[in-house]
Amino acid sequence: MLVRRTKEFNRLLRAFSSCPGPTNCPSGVPKNFPPQNITQESVDRWKTDEAFQETRKQITLATTIPPEAYYDESYFIAEQQQLFSKEWFCIAHAAEIPKKGDTKVIDVGQQSFIVTRDKKDKINAFYNVCRHRGAKLLEDTHTVNRKRLNCPYHWWSYRLTGELVSTPFFESDNFEKGNYGLLKVRCETWNGLIFINQSKDGQPLKEKFGILSEAFENYPLDEMKILGSKTYEVDIDWKLLAENFMEWYHVAPVHPELAKFSTPDKHLMWEGTGQYVGFMTHPVTNSGGPADTDLFNPTPGSNSFEQQTAFFFHLFPNVAVTCYPHSVYTLVMLPISAGKTKETLYLLQHPESRLLSDSDEQFREKADNLLNFVTKVNEEDIWVCNKVARGLRNSQYRGGRFQPDMEQTCYRFQNMVADSMTSKPANLLYPPKMTDWNAAFPHLIPGYIPPIPQEEVADTLLNIDGMTSEDAMEEQQFSLLEVDPETETVKVLVPELETIVEFDPTKDTLFNPILEVTQEGIKVDISGELAEKTVCGRDIN
Repeated sequence: MLVRRTKEFNRLLRAFSSCPGPTNCPSGVPKNFPPQNITQESVDRWKTDEAFQETRKQITLATTIPPEAYYDESYFIAEQQQLFSKEWFCIAHAAEIPKKGDTKVIDVGQQSFIVTRDKKDKINAFYNVCRHRGAKLLEDTHTVNRKRLNCPYHWWSYRLTGELVSTPFFESDNFEKGNYGLLKVRCETWNGLIFINQSKDGQPLKEKFGILSEAFENYPLDEMKILGSKTYEVDIDWKLLAENFMEWYHVAPVHPELAKFSTPDKHLMWEGTGQYVGFMTHPVTNSGGPADTDLFNPTPGSNSFEQQTAFFFHLFPNVAVTCYPHSVYTLVMLPISAGKTKETLYLLQHPESRLLSDSDEQFREKADNLLNFVTKVNEEDIWVCNKVARGLRNSQYRGGRFQPDMEQTCYRFQNMVADSMTSKPANLLYPPKMTDWNAAFPHLIPGYIPPIPQEEVADTLLNIDGMTSEDAMEEQQFSLLEVDPETETVKVLVPELETIVEFDPTKDTLFNPILEVTQEGIKVDISGELAEKTVCGRDIN
């Protein structure tokens, strides 16, 4: 019996074990994490509205999120708990696992995931942990084709769909294999990008990106092939890399070659409703460089406008997508630990974008030149982001300001970060031209009082302690909240009613005594004389 079991042992070892040994298996776990000196109190302070109140202000008054958000270990822990444990985020491209049986390991902070393409061509995601004793199943960070997922510790074996199928030498009347499959993670694809969500709650992925999902319905990103990729591990927080991508304030000083093709003066916002940031360059300029539009066919399905335009989208939280007329390159940013990120650049192109007249050698040369071009741009970004990552650690730096036009995208993004950290609704879709968080989402402001319906407001104003509307206007104090110069509507806080009133002072007869509303106050007509009421209450701008 002992001899037979030993032979079986060795046979299974050869069949199942791919680990070179306990001392040679690499670990993706950062050392000394989490540090013993990190208290729950220091983590929880990053989950409060107070931590981000300066970023909530109107863009011309707002300050960027606290600098600790880019390097502090207590913030990193809070971010893993609040954002990456609860929301959709991107981990890879479907094109990285193109064949049935392909698998890939993705590490994010302390969590490790396995992505598989099963026999039915379905993409799945699981936690990278054996259900027996908790061993990490796989270590490969590149794509490997497998028939099974096998644990190197005790040889438990799982299908690519997660079912447990083999438990050598393990028999028990109280054990059912069907109850011990791999732990699944919600997994969906969006235009060829793989997203996961560790929470069981929340909206479907497509709803997260709002109007952007509709804009790409006829644009075949999921049919594109990877021309090349490059991975970087940098001492830069993922948010710094994201913010750098989405603003063009730095293009001229940092990217001289890119500025010839995608000139800063032709950059325009492209933002609609959704959890994303967008802008574009129209038209792009052929400048004799490797990204010129005449070197490839345009992406099939694109229209004449798209064939002259470069689109830049950052899908919250962690993937940047650049759509050139003939190709797409993406940046997937995954946090490793506080202030450290693994970023992978992918260059993709639809097979029909290759010119029929190109030989294999000609096409490969043009594709390599394009890859070198976007890689050079990205490495210029890494170079300058390194300076930011080091500079913001200075103790006297408490945050900067937003350039209202070219960094409107960063304001939008940072407020999305603040939403995640403070547990705002996961289905919160940002409107276009969002430059004042408080005005866009007043119902989320702490202490918010819902407005009384308009007809009730009118009745109440006409009957305050038996006064007429004219008397009420003489004695009423108004706090200006917002003025929309395009629609000429005004929002004011009426303290006596404890409500917010929205009206058009040029048309609403109830408010005829109001002659003019400015940021400084409200001019009213009292007994035929001009007077200026003092703005009282809180100023949300």
